[in-house]
Amino acid sequence: MYAYIKGKVASVSENLVVLDVGGVGYAVNVSKSTAAAVSGKSEAMLYTYLHVKEDALTLFGFISGEEKYFFEKLITVSGVGPKSAMTVLGSYPLNLLASMVASGDTVSLTKIKGLGKKTAERIVLELKEQFKPDIETVDSVPSELEDAIFALMSLGLGRQEAQKAVESAAKHTSGLENIVSLALRERK
Repeated sequence: MYAYIKGKVASVSENLVVLDVGGVGYAVNVSKSTAAAVSGKSEAMLYTYLHVKEDALTLFGFISGEEKYFFEKLITVSGVGPKSAMTVLGSYPLNLLASMVASGDTVSLTKIKGLGKKTAERIVLELKEQFKPDIETVDSVPSELEDAIFALMSLGLGRQEAQKAVESAAKHTSGLENIVSLALRERK
């Protein structure tokens, strides 16, 4: 429903950021790492995920498309809800988490508060293949295009397909939203 929210930072706590967008304060649940990245800034943009339950609508925010992608993968694992996924994301840097999952390092994962051995094993079992580095070499891309690539990956594209689409779109436009939009249009 919401792709991102951009606004003035009204307040930041350990797991919550309030963004003022046109006089409306949006309470966005975040990981510790996102809270730290937003802290001290006057304005921020967070990628969002709206979690809908029978009795509540909860907005989760992410500093990068990569963090959102990881979150969406984590919540597909049985026994990992959105709040647990945010705890996981705030415990280690994303590249280290991806490496732990890909290598099957359940010992390190169980050091995360509230994550038991069985849940850590399920995360590894269900996500291991998705976080293994591609066997084929993937050219490195500028960091500003990584968010666009992860946005397309979260829509179901593979890494190489998303990278090609983003690189092609970036030749004709700039800005995350424009690049993602053009990349999607060119795929059709």
